[in-house]
Amino acid sequence: MSWYVIQTKPRKEVQALENLQRQGYHSYCPWITQKKLQRRRWVSSTEPLFPRYLFVELAEGTDNFAPIHSTVGVSAMVRFGNIPARMSDTAISYIMQQEAGLMRGHESNRPDWHPGDELEILDGPMMGLKGIFQKHLGEERVMLLLDLLGKQSRVVLSENLIKAVQ
Repeated sequence: MSWYVIQTKPRKEVQALENLQRQGYHSYCPWITQKKLQRRRWVSSTEPLFPRYLFVELAEGTDNFAPIHSTVGVSAMVRFGNIPARMSDTAISYIMQQEAGLMRGHESNRPDWHPGDELEILDGPMMGLKGIFQKHLGEERVMLLLDLLGKQSRVVLSENLIKAVQ
């Protein structure tokens, strides 16, 4: 048994995975949960770790590869020339272990800022100003240290109004 790489149609990873499993193929799509800023709010988003790709375990010579190409949601089997792309069991095991670690620890929607991180204000009268993160205050408030008129001032803002500087 070997793992093969399947390319899916855009945003059809779940559909392809379900249809492959319904046909009896052992398939796997790794996921990651991360925090994203959407409409000025931090939300937890679960997405495929490798967008448009998933893995299927097949026995060469025994399993029929043909139905995979016509599976709803599947675009193609990844190939190098005429040879289907394989992944080692070690690589898939490592991805599964890493996925478990990535899925844990993101239960909170709160951004992972640490004192000293540089943040930028996204909205309001101070939009565009950059400050230094001091601490979280309550549920959705943070304290920033801003340089205003040549003096450092502490400002309390909603955490939805700021983002990390890239």
